[in-house]
Amino acid sequence: MELYQGHGVAAQREALLAMLDEVFFAEDEPETQRDFLTLLPKLYKEEYAPAEHNLIVAEDGEIKAAIGLYPFEMQVAGETLRVGGIGNVAVATDARGKGYMILLMQRALEEMAADGTDYSLLGGHRQRYGYFGYEPGGQSLHFGIDRRNIAHIKGRDYQTDAVARPVTAEDADALAGIALLYNQGPMRMVRAPEALYDILCSWRSVPYVVTRGEAFVGYFVKQKFGGIQELKAADPEDLIDVCLCAMDVAGKDSVSFEVPPFDTAAADYMARHCGWSEISHAEMVCILNFKRFTQAFLRLKATHARLCDGEIVLLIHGDRGDEQLRITVQDNRVTVTETQDAPALTLDQHTATRLITSPFCKEKELLPAFAQQWFPADFFAYSQDNV
Repeated sequence: MELYQGHGVAAQREALLAMLDEVFFAEDEPETQRDFLTLLPKLYKEEYAPAEHNLIVAEDGEIKAAIGLYPFEMQVAGETLRVGGIGNVAVATDARGKGYMILLMQRALEEMAADGTDYSLLGGHRQRYGYFGYEPGGQSLHFGIDRRNIAHIKGRDYQTDAVARPVTAEDADALAGIALLYNQGPMRMVRAPEALYDILCSWRSVPYVVTRGEAFVGYFVKQKFGGIQELKAADPEDLIDVCLCAMDVAGKDSVSFEVPPFDTAAADYMARHCGWSEISHAEMVCILNFKRFTQAFLRLKATHARLCDGEIVLLIHGDRGDEQLRITVQDNRVTVTETQDAPALTLDQHTATRLITSPFCKEKELLPAFAQQWFPADFFAYSQDNV
């Protein structure tokens, strides 16, 4: 048997998509039938070279396993971080038990470490991917509001004068307004203008722009079965109007959506008016460069929070090697440098990830008070950017 292991080539795109659809969606009911091309056009259209972004195992020329490794860049508080998105982890039914998934995951992590990737994201089973260094992390603030809440806030007879309409790929003005509002955030993926519409359509979604007359008010993304993602208003005072538009589009009397922890204006407005709220993890993350990751996301937190002055040394036994880091905050300026000084705390890959990114980490109690205030840093992941 001839065995191939490596990156796919363009000519394998159709075979790759057929294998992925069979593995993931063969048991879908007709009314919910999915396929990867319509689920994530930003990755699987021919122009985005999906086969070349997949590590594959082929037996006698037939693809038996694949893991997508999709690189992108994040702007975080003025720094550019390299990110590797892991997607479509698949092994054909008749090739399971041969170790192909483990092999390809290890290859993907080796490639990311070699090319300077700072962190990797994926969605999947915690323990399955925990073996490879992934851990639930970040903070996602969820807010919900319904028409009864709004009746008490705005008045029983309140009707919004804002209007939502679906955005098409040719709607240049709407896409420009969406891009401008998204890019105002201190953390954002670098979204190529020519790919923006496909990004917004991820997960079988339809983007909507909200206007008042000719004025741009905000936007949101409606997933096929009613979920609302990336709901934003140019002015936080218009959030209720955008929410009402989202309810009308979804045909519901309530809406819930995520707000990044660094969007304090939206979070404050919703915290004062919402009907319910919660905090959850943002995504599964594997940190490959703790130095750059920690510095960037602590600097992100410092864009809206006054961090306590102080200095601490952490020794992190990361899966890709040890990092002994001095974290310093002085006058709200964050620096993270390598050091040989004795550490105040020693952490493994998973514990370090929880300490730095998660609202749930008991080891934080071992830090001095000033450092407890630093964490968790403001790591977040937008749904439409995930793979």
